[in-house]
Amino acid sequence: MLKNDRYRGITFFKTAEYLDAILTNNILDKYDMDINKLLHNVQKKINENEQISVSIFVGRKVNEISQLKESYTSSLIAMNYRFYRGKSCVVFYEKIKDAYFNYDIREFTSFPMLIEAIEKNRTEDIISVVDDMFSEFQNSFLALEVINIYLNSFVLEIMRIVSQMDGDIGDYVKELSILNREIKNITIADLKSAVVQFSLKSSAYIKSLRDRKSIGIIAEVKEYILKNYHNDITLKSIAEIFYLNPVYLGQLFKNNFGISFNDY
Repeated sequence: MLKNDRYRGITFFKTAEYLDAILTNNILDKYDMDINKLLHNVQKKINENEQISVSIFVGRKVNEISQLKESYTSSLIAMNYRFYRGKSCVVFYEKIKDAYFNYDIREFTSFPMLIEAIEKNRTEDIISVVDDMFSEFQNSFLALEVINIYLNSFVLEIMRIVSQMDGDIGDYVKELSILNREIKNITIADLKSAVVQFSLKSSAYIKSLRDRKSIGIIAEVKEYILKNYHNDITLKSIAEIFYLNPVYLGQLFKNNFGISFNDY
C-alpha cells in the first residue's frame, strides 16, 4: 500500500448477516476517486448476482492503518441508521455523525386512537392511525428502543382487553418478540407493516370475541323471555338483570332477530 493511501472501514449488510471490508485509495483510483460510484456499482452487482438487498455503511476516513478500528466502529454506528434509511441504502458516517436519535419519552395520542379503532373494528382508521403514528416517529427521529417501549405498552393494553373478554392471550407473547427485533435487522417500513398486521389481527379477534359473547347473552335473554313472557317484562328490566345497557341490548335484539324487542 502507498504511503498516501487513505483507509475506510466498511460494513456490508444483507438480511441478518454482515461483511466487513477495507477501502483504500488504490481501489478508488479505478473509479476516478469517486467513492459513491464505487459503492453503488458494488451494491448493484451484489443485488443482481445474489438477488438480495444489500446496504453499505461507510466508516470515517483515517490516515493510518492502525486507526482502522476507529473507522470500523464508526461504520457500525452508521449501520444503526438503516432503520430510517431503509433497505439497500448507502450511509456515510460523516453524514450522520451529528445526527442523534431522539430518546425523549412523551405521550403519543396515536396509541389511544389506534386502540379505539381496533376495538371498533375500523380497518381504514387502523391503517390511517398507524400511518400518522410512524410519520410522527420519523419526523421526530425517535430511537427504536423508545418506539419499542410504546409498542410494548400498546400490545399489553390489547392483551388486557382480550383477557377481559376471556380470549386467549398466548399468541400475543409471540407478537411482542416479533415487534422487538434488533435495530440492524429491521427498517421502519418493516416495523410499520408488522404493527398494521398485528392491529388488524387483534381487531378481527376482538370482534369475534364480542360476537361470541353477544350470541351467548342473546341466548340467555331469549330463554328468560320464554320463561317469563306472561309477566310484565321490559327491555330495561331485562337489561338490569343481565347488567347490560338497555340501548345496547336493544341493538343486540335487532341485530339477532331482525325485529325490535317489543315486536318480538
